[in-house]
Amino acid sequence: MLEPMQPVSDFIGLECFDPVGSDFGAMDYFDSRGFVPYSIMLGAFWFEELEAFQGIDDAIVAIVPPDVFRQESISWNRRQLVGLIKTLRSKGCKVCLKISAHPFQLSAVKGMQSFEGGQQRQVWLESHPELVQLKSDGGTTDLPAVNVLKRFSSGVLFEDWYIPSIVRVLEGYDFDGFCASDGTMGLRGPKETLDITDYSEDMIAQFQEHTGVSLPACPQEELASEIRSRHRRTWSDFYRWRWGQHLHKLQVALANANKELVAVDAWSRNPIDMHYDYGLDYKLALDEAPMRVLLQSREANKWRKHREGTYVTEEASILALLSHKIRAPHVNFDWFMTLVNRAEYWHAVKDLPNVVERENYCFTTLSRYEKGSFLPVVDGFTVQGYPTDRSDWEWCIQRWNHGLALQRKTTGAVGLTLVWDETVLENSDYSSKPQFTERFRSLVNNGLCVHSVCRPCDVDEIPTQGFFYLGTPPKELEINDHQVVVVQNDAGLVVDGHPYGDDKAISVIKEKLSFYSSAGRIYAFATAHDTWIVGVENAGNLFYEPTITVTVPFAIESVKALPPRTFYLVDGSIKRKSFQVSCPPDGCVLLEVKFVV
Repeated sequence: MLEPMQPVSDFIGLECFDPVGSDFGAMDYFDSRGFVPYSIMLGAFWFEELEAFQGIDDAIVAIVPPDVFRQESISWNRRQLVGLIKTLRSKGCKVCLKISAHPFQLSAVKGMQSFEGGQQRQVWLESHPELVQLKSDGGTTDLPAVNVLKRFSSGVLFEDWYIPSIVRVLEGYDFDGFCASDGTMGLRGPKETLDITDYSEDMIAQFQEHTGVSLPACPQEELASEIRSRHRRTWSDFYRWRWGQHLHKLQVALANANKELVAVDAWSRNPIDMHYDYGLDYKLALDEAPMRVLLQSREANKWRKHREGTYVTEEASILALLSHKIRAPHVNFDWFMTLVNRAEYWHAVKDLPNVVERENYCFTTLSRYEKGSFLPVVDGFTVQGYPTDRSDWEWCIQRWNHGLALQRKTTGAVGLTLVWDETVLENSDYSSKPQFTERFRSLVNNGLCVHSVCRPCDVDEIPTQGFFYLGTPPKELEINDHQVVVVQNDAGLVVDGHPYGDDKAISVIKEKLSFYSSAGRIYAFATAHDTWIVGVENAGNLFYEPTITVTVPFAIESVKALPPRTFYLVDGSIKRKSFQVSCPPDGCVLLEVKFVV
């Protein structure tokens, strides 16, 4: 069995194990993977156990609902759960408790929402209605969820009870850490952004206390409208401050207990849109308290869950991965993918292998330039994927390792390097529309390469063909004889000091770079002074234009398609500065291009 080159974690529940087995099903679990994961994000119980836990006994702590693989419910008691955790840890696998803000366990047999986690779960939620996340119309989110920033009816902040309770339970069960899952590090979404939530009386009061904003005495829905129309930026800034408070409390408490903090991202947003949509900023994480963020970059979901829209697309994920890592290099960022959705039952590796493979080679070869080196953007992998067999894992690891090995050879950037400038977050004019994401997607989808990122302080030394600024570039770089400088504005793009609409700008950029594809998407990076690795993607399912022409700026000596797709280079297509590939629908082809020196 191949060993992964970076840490791999599992995001799973108790349905993967056996409460009455001699080893609680742990050995079967490891055998199905062929390797010991770095860690497991284990869904075992909810907030009700934080209140009920007094020690390890035989009381039932979790009831796993039926699914498409099993018709009966399975109960776990505290002693069995401790036995499972001990067994998993004895093999060198860390175990983190994951808790989501919503109380439901998914069930494909009894509908998609089930309280079968235990009657105590429903009782706990109903006994604390003041904690429920509310929309501007006073209703709950699609999945009723707890807002961990709110206060109990007594006036005590929920987090001031919740965080010490988590530490006590982690220590009692001997978990290695805590995974703040959906809605517990950024409000429950993805549709419920700060445009429509959380406008409860409590959160509006906290908003006024922190900002000093004066609001009229009127019903909640009118207050929400007032905030949206007159104080929308301040509303996002307030939530950024409030989540920062919460993050620091949680990090300090867990670090003092020698426990790890893992957080599922706020619905796949890049830092700009995430700030506006959810008021969250991972750069606020403490350097001395390790933190891991699971970035939900998974286009396979686009074909299954259309409601998630723009942010699960590969292009949006490229922007999110590049920008988060360059802003917060002290945070570890995992690519969080769904291979198997057990409740809905779909299997991405078997159903959509081209999509999964395409994402893998793109994400694993992304680079950030720092201190003279091209470093990977992805720090590890977290997989939601039970059940999977060993062949699925071998398929994934082969591709993960292939991409990572290529990234390690990077000696130069190709195309436009994204320049992350913090001033872009201070722009008071950005709106709830994902304009930065859409402009970035337009560039990539029209055959331009943006596959690396740097900070403004590194633009003088990074070897690259050009730069793409989200913020304002230094004056001396607005017109650059050696590199193309592209700047985004509201009307379009400014290329080397000349403003254009998007379509014209893209045409001009292609001409200046002399590197682009006739269709589909493209990326590249240098591995030697005369060698590029080029990735060609048929993300648009181009059945009627399957042959893609790639134009490069230098005379070609040779082109070789790399495994596992070695036969997609079109015979006889290599010209002086171009070649053709036949790319499978939804797929990708990797090529090694050598130039005449």
